[in-house]
Amino acid sequence: MRPAVASLPLVLACGGVLDLPPPGASTAGAAGSSAAGWSAAGSGVAGAAGAHAGKASADPNIKAPPAPSPGAPAGDDPGANVQAVSRLELGTDASRIHAIAYSVDGLRFTTPDAPGHCRPREGAKALDVVVDGPMGEDNSFGKLVAPIIAGFTPDAQAKLDASIAEGTFSLLVRVPHLGAQSSYAGLPAELFAAGGMRDAEGELIAPTDWSSYAWEPLPSSLESTAGEGDALRSKVRFPSSWVSGDRWVSGAPSTLSLGLTVSGQTLQLEVREARMSHALDASRDHGEAGVISGVLGAEALGASVRALAGKASPSLCKGALIDTIVLQVEAASDMMQDGTQDPGATCDGISIGLGYQTRRSRVGKAAPASGTSNPCPLRGSMFTTLPTEVSIYEVSPRAGLQNESAYVTTDGKRRLVEALVSAG
Repeated sequence: MRPAVASLPLVLACGGVLDLPPPGASTAGAAGSSAAGWSAAGSGVAGAAGAHAGKASADPNIKAPPAPSPGAPAGDDPGANVQAVSRLELGTDASRIHAIAYSVDGLRFTTPDAPGHCRPREGAKALDVVVDGPMGEDNSFGKLVAPIIAGFTPDAQAKLDASIAEGTFSLLVRVPHLGAQSSYAGLPAELFAAGGMRDAEGELIAPTDWSSYAWEPLPSSLESTAGEGDALRSKVRFPSSWVSGDRWVSGAPSTLSLGLTVSGQTLQLEVREARMSHALDASRDHGEAGVISGVLGAEALGASVRALAGKASPSLCKGALIDTIVLQVEAASDMMQDGTQDPGATCDGISIGLGYQTRRSRVGKAAPASGTSNPCPLRGSMFTTLPTEVSIYEVSPRAGLQNESAYVTTDGKRRLVEALVSAG
């Protein structure tokens, strides 16, 4: 459920409550056992090695969020710090592709023929999908997919910036007990997708004073829409996030379902092995150099791009042109869907990196619910907008039996009703 607006709302669904490693545990890569780093002259790869390798690395040159600081205290502020995304980078700027990403697989591939990498898909160039950034950064989405999406939605980044400034949407990170110290451990945190405040006539109000602006969380990101502010609870929770060197880190990898919409066209993304972090200023009023990093399923992303194209033009729901585009998207696969590398398998995951900045703000009441657009309805379907709820009335014991040409006995009618009741 998301507002029907001509800009870029970001919608999240819960990927599950996370269990993070205890403070002080190694988290240089994704959660799991730490693997010994290695590098071999001429191998073209550094990090963890093996038939199904990746995600954890002892190589200091692999880019990852900072680990918890040993002995860091728990939160010491009685209130909650809410940071609202004030800018979101999609990766359309080629010079920023590596700056807004981490190494998802925990490896650093420096040559197209480096061993240990999954097999590129048909039509892919090894130079594009194998070679990583200088610190192993993985962002095939920004490198190869964002330019394709830009073809459907020109000036996507500018439209996104404008939509946030207008109060159309934001992404909120709420961290209770976050104080002024440079390091904390075991901080519970929540992530909300939100729309902007509205006046008495229902018109959006732009966030001029961000500190007092109360964003309205979307119902799809909430456990319940009852109450407002601190009473609202998000489906997406990080039970033990931390701050290390004034940088907030969401914790162990999770799964986030995002819906990115530009000019009314929505791209659905399920980001697996997702990690999120941003640097905090001393006043805790701003966040900079934010990163959302993870991996997308190639076929799922291809289906989402097909739907996005269908919104731009219904003729693109099917046909040779969109089939070719989807194959190009899937060819951007640079790892496995679980964020690892398997040289014995064909790549089926596409790494992604999104950048962001934040400003301190507030959580308000829940936003009103709305339906979702269906860009490529089933053949003959009259529905282009899906309602949030439907009611089904079962009439087969009366109207259905009246249409039967053969006589149905009373026992047969009884068994039909019992079967309907058993079906729920």
